[in-house]
Amino acid sequence: MRGDALGLLSADFVIQEKLVTPGGVPIQVLGQDPTRWAVIFASSTNGQPAWVSTKPSVNNNTGIPLFTGFPVFAINFRDHGALVTGSWFAFAPAAANVNIVEILYRPAGLLTVDESDLEEVSQALTRWGQ
Repeated sequence: MRGDALGLLSADFVIQEKLVTPGGVPIQVLGQDPTRWAVIFASSTNGQPAWVSTKPSVNNNTGIPLFTGFPVFAINFRDHGALVTGSWFAFAPAAANVNIVEILYRPAGLLTVDESDLEEVSQALTRWGQ
């Protein structure tokens, strides 16, 4: 969905939400995306923590823990750089869920991203971070 909740350049941002259930095994929940500006992770299953990581081997002993009722884990390009644009993986017990909200920079009218578009994205993110 496109919206103006973000204010600056809001027409150029796309907000995507998804709910995933890892099912007791580590799974990839986000692929690498150079247009990802921010991502928010939260656990929505009461009493069932989940874990997220940039490593495919995430489990209940590694990664960043997400507990229901605690603050969400959020990162953005301005504060965390390229970490936000990489692939992300999650692990949770069989019935636990991970809620994900990602904010993507997609200039109005841009349907796909190719090499020529990456420079524009990079410049816009650099301007925003100044």
